[in-house]
Amino acid sequence: MKRTILFITLLIISLSIISQELVEVGSWEYGPTEAVAVKDSTAYISSGKYLWVIDISDESNPVLVDELYLEEYINFIRVLGNYMYVSRNDSLLHIYSVHNQHSPVLEGTESMGQYNGTEHTASDITFKEDTIFVSRYDASTIQYFLNDSINLQKEREVGGGAASLEVSNNIAIDYTNQYISSYDLTQSGDIYMFNDFLTYGDYVRSLAISPNEQYVYVGLGKAGINIVRINTVDTLVKKDSVYTGGITYDVELIEDTILIAGKGMKGIGIYDVDNDTIFTELGSCDTDGFVYELEVIGDRVYAGARSGGLIIIDISDKTNPTVLGSYEGHSELRGFDIKGDRLYAAGADGGLCIYDITAGNSLSFVSKTYTRYISEDVSVDDSFAYVAEGDSGLTILDITNESNPSIVGYLDIPYFARQSGVYQNTCVVGGNNNEESQYEGISVVNITDRLNPVISDTILRQREDVVFDLYKDLLHCVGFSAVRHYEIWDIGNPDNIVFKDSTKAVGFWYEYVIADSAISFLSINSRDTVKCIDVSNPDSIYEASHINPRSYGINMEYHNGLLYESTRLILYVYDFTDIHNPVEVTTYEQGFYTEEMKHSGEY
Repeated sequence: MKRTILFITLLIISLSIISQELVEVGSWEYGPTEAVAVKDSTAYISSGKYLWVIDISDESNPVLVDELYLEEYINFIRVLGNYMYVSRNDSLLHIYSVHNQHSPVLEGTESMGQYNGTEHTASDITFKEDTIFVSRYDASTIQYFLNDSINLQKEREVGGGAASLEVSNNIAIDYTNQYISSYDLTQSGDIYMFNDFLTYGDYVRSLAISPNEQYVYVGLGKAGINIVRINTVDTLVKKDSVYTGGITYDVELIEDTILIAGKGMKGIGIYDVDNDTIFTELGSCDTDGFVYELEVIGDRVYAGARSGGLIIIDISDKTNPTVLGSYEGHSELRGFDIKGDRLYAAGADGGLCIYDITAGNSLSFVSKTYTRYISEDVSVDDSFAYVAEGDSGLTILDITNESNPSIVGYLDIPYFARQSGVYQNTCVVGGNNNEESQYEGISVVNITDRLNPVISDTILRQREDVVFDLYKDLLHCVGFSAVRHYEIWDIGNPDNIVFKDSTKAVGFWYEYVIADSAISFLSINSRDTVKCIDVSNPDSIYEASHINPRSYGINMEYHNGLLYESTRLILYVYDFTDIHNPVEVTTYEQGFYTEEMKHSGEY
């Protein structure tokens, strides 16, 4: 199993700081489904901080029967007998009775301990007969003996910090980041020293051990599946690798020789591994969302598919797996734009998500439209949404029917589409965070014909750490190179863009740019610095001042003379009424990382 936390809460804060205090007034705490467990005709799945109880007796029409708010993000859900084990982002393993399947009742908790004041969090759980192994991110896995499924008796500790640990008879193999390690369980007492380990260039997402303990199948995301030979517990040897065509986040072995792989946005694949080292794909099945976790029971696969929620797949015919039904989930929120009383969010694998923010201090879901790939950012005008979709470039949707937006155009671009911006008939798309490309840049796109967008020019070609913001027809941008300059371009006419001016931007790891009519800000994480730039005259810009927050910045928003900067877990507010002498006004401990900030009215 894998435990990669990708959930983002939408927090709504009042911007009134007369009392120099920010006040949280609302939030949206649903999120993608990354944990799933099943007991008979009931499924338990996560949705951010919520645990959903779903009746699946009619597989074609799953029904939500209960919803538990658990206050923290849910890492995993496991069911054994009449008890359900849940890990949240805290130091406890939560144990629920599911004797009444539709009404889980919290029966007890088990502390995961702490070290030097840092609390440990359970990252996964593995069952083996009357023993369970609870992995912890930053501490050894704890092996417990099950007395009665509520009272756990600690037997020993195994390994170091791990995302997950899998067990087969006398061998345990765990993984964390880019490593897998083996342990001999025939030893007595605590086992802290591994017998052997392997490293990968990609992050390990999951693993499965063959019943004969001769092979390990390692899910490696985009790199597919690597086969590891277990010569002995002391000798692990990499063998062949198999590309699945998707992003492999979970692998499960069934029937000794059949392996099922969750392939992200490519659904699932079923493989014959009868001879252990040569894979033969028997069948595959496309799904909505991003298949992240698999629960296999008999001839059914229950997939936690992030924005796709719960998906039920019939695998009785291994050559033709078929979706029987689903319960739609919510999306992770990345970049978003606000227009009027609507919030348009890039929902990662959920495409374009629209929310009603009429109430101001709360929001309600309007619609979700799956796009072509992973949605990173979105900008909107009166009738269209322009979605930056990573490796898939730019996707344009008609949003005049907000309950059912439709894709009308798209365009591949030479750079990773991390950001987007729009002004009249010009769209800019590109930016940073492309792990597979050495250079980044910004494509200027002529969108006069929304159905047939065309790249008209390129800015910041062959730069790194490219970030930008678009204020009306002026593009504010920066990228790392031998010459590091913050630049302004007039992109009002996409076929004739005009360079205006630049100023030095010493440093690297540019994180964020935010621009207004007379002032702009650049966050430079290598120096824990935010530069304030006077852009009142675009033809003659200069650095007016800078601030040094107590941690590097994640993102920013500027409104009515105030700069809001999120730095890890704290939101700082600075008064830039005098741009040459900024003053820190207040701070707010938000308790989580932020991906984007926008203001709307008093919020």
